[in-house]
Amino acid sequence: MSTLERVLDAMKATRGVEEVNLVTSALPAATTEDKALHQAKDLARLASLGDVLHVHVQGLRATSVFTIEGRPSVIMQGHAGALGAWRYAFERHRALLHGLQEVAA
Repeated sequence: MSTLERVLDAMKATRGVEEVNLVTSALPAATTEDKALHQAKDLARLASLGDVLHVHVQGLRATSVFTIEGRPSVIMQGHAGALGAWRYAFERHRALLHGLQEVAA
């Protein structure tokens, strides 16, 4: 099992997570995730807040888009209610994922 597979499996084992996807290119423009990320970036720019590190959309289901250096990196989807656990699962692997993205580029 590769390092990437172990990291993604560890994130998927997080409470409430049903699906974890690594983003290796730009998100398709029509997706909810892309729209939410672009709106968050626009708002952050207008308010001079800096970079957007994470966007979380929650309804009956939850979706989180985590970024590394302003690019979408990981999308987690599943049951609502465990945002802190999801954020921790991503942040503990951020440096490793960043290194893997640089190697893939």
